[in-house]
Amino acid sequence: MTEFHRQSPIRHLPVAAALLVAVAAMIGFVAMPGTMLEELVWRTGVAALIPAAQPPLGTTARIVLALATAVIGAAVTWSALFLLVGPGGLL
Repeated sequence: MTEFHRQSPIRHLPVAAALLVAVAAMIGFVAMPGTMLEELVWRTGVAALIPAAQPPLGTTARIVLALATAVIGAAVTWSALFLLVGPGGLL
């Protein structure tokens, strides 16, 4: 007979939190007013590193920034939580 093992719901915490952070970052960038986004691009120096990112920013630039922020935020969140609550984690 097959034995079923109950898995802890905390096992899914890193993935769920990473998705939540990614969605929040994307919504934040999409909902941000254009002038505020352009000011953020100037202050962070992105425009100096990538000439195509100089204001005025179009829809494509807004989408690329939203996706990049979402991916970075999700990766950092998942990594941190996996190290804390993953197999052999600190908690």
